[in-house]
Amino acid sequence: MRNTILALVVSFAWLALGCTAPSNERDASTHRDAALADGARADAFTPDDASSTIDVGGPPLVRSEDFAEATGEVRNPDRGLYWLDWNDASALVLVEVSLADQCDVATLPASVLDALRTRLAAHRAGGRRAIVRFLYANDGVLNRCGLADATSLDIVLGHVSQLAPVLTEYEDVIAFFQAGFFGMWGEWNQEFAPAGTSLSLTHAQRDALILALLAAVPARRDIQVRRPRFRDELMATDSERARVGFHDDCFLASADDYGTYDGTRSISEWKTYVRGATLSAPFGGESCFDDATYTSCASTLAEMANLRIAYMHEGYHPDVVARWSSEGCLEPIRRRLGYRMVVRAVEAPISIARGEELRVHVELENVGFAPPYEQRRIQLVLRNNSGGVATLGSPTTIDARSWAPIGTHAFTVSAAIPSDLAIGDWAVRLALLEDASDLPAYAMLLANDARVRDETRRENIVASIRVTP
Repeated sequence: MRNTILALVVSFAWLALGCTAPSNERDASTHRDAALADGARADAFTPDDASSTIDVGGPPLVRSEDFAEATGEVRNPDRGLYWLDWNDASALVLVEVSLADQCDVATLPASVLDALRTRLAAHRAGGRRAIVRFLYANDGVLNRCGLADATSLDIVLGHVSQLAPVLTEYEDVIAFFQAGFFGMWGEWNQEFAPAGTSLSLTHAQRDALILALLAAVPARRDIQVRRPRFRDELMATDSERARVGFHDDCFLASADDYGTYDGTRSISEWKTYVRGATLSAPFGGESCFDDATYTSCASTLAEMANLRIAYMHEGYHPDVVARWSSEGCLEPIRRRLGYRMVVRAVEAPISIARGEELRVHVELENVGFAPPYEQRRIQLVLRNNSGGVATLGSPTTIDARSWAPIGTHAFTVSAAIPSDLAIGDWAVRLALLEDASDLPAYAMLLANDARVRDETRRENIVASIRVTP
C-alpha cells in the first residue's frame, strides 16, 4: 500500500510540473547536448519504482534510477581537447609565456606581469581554464642570450618568485602548471641548445626548479613535468610529490614516446609508475608523430585509459588527430578525456515540510579516463517554474579527487528548507562549484542527458520535491 501511495504522489508531482510521468525507456538521443530555455528546467527526476530507503530521521528518501548518459561530449573544466589560447571557443587553453627577452634580467619588467594578468583575466571572463607554461626559447630559435634557457638557475628562480603573486591572483583560472622554464619550448630538453648550457642537465637544478614551483604555484594546483623520471628522482616529501604529474608532448610517437620513458626502468615499468601517480596528479600532452603502430584507435584508447589521461592538444599533431577522426575514435576520445561523471541513482524525498532538513544522496559513475584533480563545493539549489530560487545553506566540500575511473562513487548533502519558502513543486539542483571559485563556467556538469543539465546556469537537476506547510 505504501508504494502505491508514493507512486500516486510521484505522478501528481510530475503533472503539477507540467511533465509526463517518466517511462522506463532511456533513449538519450533526443537530448543530445541540448540546453533548454531558462525557466523550463524544473522538470527533474522522480522515482521509477517509488521504493524508499530506511528512514533515518526527516522525510523518507525515495530512490530513482531513471537517469541516462549524455550521448555527446559534456563541456567541463580541466579536461578535454585543448587549443592554444587564441581559440576563445575552447574550454581548456595552453597559455605559453615567453621570457626570451628576460633571459639574463634579474627583475621582470612590470609589463610582463601586466600582460600575463591581462591574458589570464580574459580567460576568466570567457570561462576558460588554462594550462600555463613559461619558456625562454621557442620554435627552435635561441633567445637573445644565444641560449635555449636563461643564463643561470638564479635568474629562473628569481622569475618564479616574481610570478608567484600573479599565479595566486589567478589561481581559479589555472587548470595545470607545466614546469617549463628549461629547454626549447620549455620541455626540459637539450635540443638546439649550445653544448653544456642546458639548465635541465643536472638533477640538483631540476629539483630546485620543481620545489620552487611547488612553493610558488597555489597548493590546489598541480605541477607537470616532461618525463616520469623527473618526478621519480625528486627529493621531496610524499605530499609534494603527489602534486607532480606529467605532460607527454610526444604521446604515442614511438615505443618510448621519443625518449619520454628514459632512465633505469623499462617502458612497461614506467607506465605502471605513471598509472599509479595519475590517481592523484594529472597526465596530459600532445602527439608529435603519426605511427599507426601506436596511434591507431585501438592503441590510443587503451593507452589513454591505462595512463588516465586528462587532456590532449586538438591541433597537434594534425596527422594523428586526422587518423583518430578517420578511424572513428576522435569523438569517443573527446567524450572520455579526463573525468565524465554520470548520475546512476538519486535518493531524495518527494515531499518535505518547510523547516525540515532536505537530504539528497547521489550515486555517480566515472566513465572517463581520469579522476577530477580538485575538490568540489556542492551547493543545493531549489528552483520552480515561477522563477523562484532558493540557495540552501552553505556549500558542502566533497573530495572529488577520489572519483576514479571506472568506478561508482556516492555522496550525501543536506540543508534546511527555509521556513518561508513558497509551498509547491520545486526542482532540486546541485551546483558542483570549483574549489577556488564561484564562477558558473568552472562548475562541473554531470554527463547525463539534457533533463539533468542546465547548461545556462551550469546546475544539475537531480530530483523534484513538493514543499508543504
